[in-house]
Amino acid sequence: MDAELNRETQYLALVEEGAALFEDKQYDLALTRFWKAFQLRPAAPVVLFNIARTMEELNDPKCEDFYAAAATQGNADALYQLATFCLRYRRNEEAVGHLKAFLKQHRGSEDEFTDWAREAIHKLCPSPMLVWSNRKRLYED
Repeated sequence: MDAELNRETQYLALVEEGAALFEDKQYDLALTRFWKAFQLRPAAPVVLFNIARTMEELNDPKCEDFYAAAATQGNADALYQLATFCLRYRRNEEAVGHLKAFLKQHRGSEDEFTDWAREAIHKLCPSPMLVWSNRKRLYED
C-alpha cells in the first residue's frame, strides 16, 4: 500500500513539475518529466496529452500520435488539439471529425473553445444553398 501511494505521489509530482516547466517554456525539461510520469502511468490521458502538447511546441510531428492516444482515453482537449493540428496541414475533413467529437463531449458547454470549434466547422462545411424551381434542383451554391 505504501509503495502504491509513493508511486502515485511521484506521478503527480512529475506531472506538476512538467506543467510548471511547460508554462516557463522549458519544453525539453518538461518533456523529460512527462516521460517519467508516462513510465509510471502509460495510459493516463493527462500525461499523453501533456507529452503531445510539449512535443508540438518542440515541432515534433509525432505529437499527433500522442494526441490520438489521449483522445481514445477520453481526453476532449486532445480532440481539439488534433483538429488544430490537422487544420495546420490542410487535413480539413479529419479536423471536422475531431471538432465534432470534441463538441459531442462538450455538449452544453459555452466557452471560447466550443465557440471556435462551432465556427471552424461552419467555415469548413458551409451548408449548401439549394435553388429549386418546379421541384427540380437547378444548382448548388
